[in-house]
Amino acid sequence: MQAIQISATGGPEVLRPVELPMPAAGDGEVLVRAHAIGVGKPDFLFRTGVYRWMPKLPAVPGSEMTGHVAALGAGVSGLQVGQPVLAVNYTGGCYAEYAAVPAGAVTALPDTVDLDDAVSERGR
Repeated sequence: MQAIQISATGGPEVLRPVELPMPAAGDGEVLVRAHAIGVGKPDFLFRTGVYRWMPKLPAVPGSEMTGHVAALGAGVSGLQVGQPVLAVNYTGGCYAEYAAVPAGAVTALPDTVDLDDAVSERGR
């Protein structure tokens, strides 16, 4: 799977495309196949190293994405594979084709919501 990763903090030049193994939905997680990925202030703070809780590098930034449920981990209910969702995961990981995120970070979206609008200023 393709993702954007940082190995050091800094400007946009630290963002690098990489191939990573496909994540799996663990217990209490939802695997989301990305449709659109938001880029906002939390991503800037992550990339520049301003957050105090920075993860060990290299890391995949990205705090929000829309897409469709690809798989459900054990214990997850209320969602279905193929369902459109918004995932907001402030620990990062959304600059990728797939992200395994905690079920509590996922909101089901009606089919009438444009997935591009849901992660852009255009939709707010």
